[in-house]
Order: sequence, then C-alpha cells, then structure tokens
Amino acid sequence: LLGVLRRARVAAPFVSARGSTFLLLRSCSSFGRTPSSFPDATHVIPPLTHTQHVCESAFSAVKNVILCRLHNMSASAALFSPTIARSPTAAHAGRAAASSPAKALKASKSLKAASRSSRGQAAVLVSAMSQQQSAADAATSVSAVDPKGYSLSGLGVVASDALLAPHAPHLQYRWAQFNAIKNAIVAAEGSLVEFAKSYEKFGFNTDNRTGEIVYREWAPAATAAFLIGDFNAWDPVATPMVKDEYGVWSVKLPRGSIKHNTRVKLRMCKPDGGWVDRIPAWIRYSVTEEGKMGATYDGVYWDPPPAERYSRKHGSPRKPKASRIYEAHVGMAGQDAKVSTYREFADDVLPRI
Repeated sequence: LLGVLRRARVAAPFVSARGSTFLLLRSCSSFGRTPSSFPDATHVIPPLTHTQHVCESAFSAVKNVILCRLHNMSASAALFSPTIARSPTAAHAGRAAASSPAKALKASKSLKAASRSSRGQAAVLVSAMSQQQSAADAATSVSAVDPKGYSLSGLGVVASDALLAPHAPHLQYRWAQFNAIKNAIVAAEGSLVEFAKSYEKFGFNTDNRTGEIVYREWAPAATAAFLIGDFNAWDPVATPMVKDEYGVWSVKLPRGSIKHNTRVKLRMCKPDGGWVDRIPAWIRYSVTEEGKMGATYDGVYWDPPPAERYSRKHGSPRKPKASRIYEAHVGMAGQDAKVSTYREFADDVLPRI
C-alpha cells in the first residue's frame, strides 16, 4: 500500500516509532483540490474527472487502514494533522484502538477488507498517472542536447518515431555504448577527426625527413610478423617486424627499398602456431595475379612519382547542415513478408527519411 501511495505522488512525511516506519497521509484528503485550498501539501494530486470517484474511495480505504495502525500507537497519535484527525472514520478507528486492542484489530481488519476491493482500482489510476508523468519526462529528455548538439538521453529518434518509445531502454543502452567508445577514442587520439587519420600512421608511409619507408600494422594476437613481397623475392623471414606494447607491428626500410606498383603482403604467425599471409589492412591498391585461375589478391605498394600523382581539380564540398543518406534498401523496406516495390518505398519510407 505504501508503494502505491508513493507512486501516486502523495505528500507523505515518514515517522519512525518502535522500529517500524509508518506513513502520515497529510495530503490524501487533498485529492482533487487546488494548491490554494491545500497549501501545506508538498505535492497536490491534480483534479480528475471520470476517475475521481473511483480513486477517492480507494484512497480513503487505504488511508484509513494506515490511520488505524497509527492510532494503535499512542506515541504517534499527536502527530496527525488536523485535516486527518477530523475524519469520522479515522476518529472511530482511533477510539477503537484506544479502548481495546481487540476492537482495534477488528477495526483494522474491517478497513483492510474494504481497501482490498478497491486496491486494484487505485493501482490502475496510479499506473495511468505514472505513465503520464513518464511521458512528460520523456518529452523533456528527448529534446535535451549538450553544447555540441549531442543528445543527452539518446532518445532523439523517439521524437521522430513514437513507435520506438517501447524500445527506449535499448536505445539508451546503445547510446551509452557509443559514447563510451567515442570518449575513449577522443581521450586517446584527441578527436574523431584525428582518429580518422590513422592512414597517416598505419600501412605504408614515407618519413619526410629521412625518406625511409615505414610500415605499421595492428595485430595484437600475432606472435610473429614479416613483410614479404616482390621487393625481397617473397622470402618469408627476410624482413621481420617488431611488436610494441599496443600490439602494433612495424618495420623501417631504406629509401627506395620497395618499388612503386609492386606486390606486398603481411605474413603472420597465429597463437596456435599456424602461418597466414594477409593483405595489409591500410593498403591503397590490391590486385590478383593475371592469368592465374583462382588467384588470391595481393597488396600493391603505391607510391607514384609526383608527376604521376593525381591532383584534385575541385575543392572539398561544404559540410552539409544535415546527414546524407548513403543507401536505402527498397526491397526490404516494408513490414510485410515480401519484396517491397519502389512505389511503396516512395509513399511509406521516403517521407520518413
């Protein structure tokens, strides 16, 4: 019963006596009143219409059960507010408690029986009120953003699609995961932009000062790594790599050691002792051997002379004000178990995008 009353936002100061916590329902009788007519209530339940008569009887019964318990404790009798003390039912329960413990028990059982029949109605009302409050809170949290424009709750999408509201907890979980990873990247790299420049460190790059070729690859599970290719006649152990504490393998080669447009691969030893050859993850170009059936791809070291390098003819496009849709799957865009049509996509999905 106390839980129901708390969820109903009833102003309920607590008082402890003889090891038990009881509730003084100072604002139960304020049901349906305005703040001006009941100024001492911390929270006043708003006026109701068709459900008022249902919950008034339910809360009255619940109130009287607790009042009977309070009257049964002389230490708490003086703590009742005048509003509740004037209640005829409460006064009757109090007199019964004061005159005889047996009468008090009988009165308490009678009031509990009366409240039991209406408890379900009270719970329904409380649930409706809680849902209304949750909806109001959600509307506020959905629109809240931080100074950089990021959603604080991760529920911005719910504002555009109310059908996603039941999935709010999972959406918030995914948002929390995103923020955790983003924050870790920013802490390590400085920003997402700097993180996106990993190609300047990994793969094949040239040291501007010495002209050396520097190759790096992240493979923390590998126990050994070698760079192989046309430049060393595919010798499996001729060019070993060194692993650092972060699982990054690297090797430096003298200027001109690897010729432009020649094939290269990474040879690694797995934890189980097996060896595999792989294309470098940051390779700029990859081809298969011509004329060979079932040939696998090889990475290609791409470092053309300045005269052969492509130079941009146009500037970068301006940053758009909104996201751009990269791809949309028309056939699977509907809810029915069929291949959706372009007409259905244009009518039902495109407006949402």
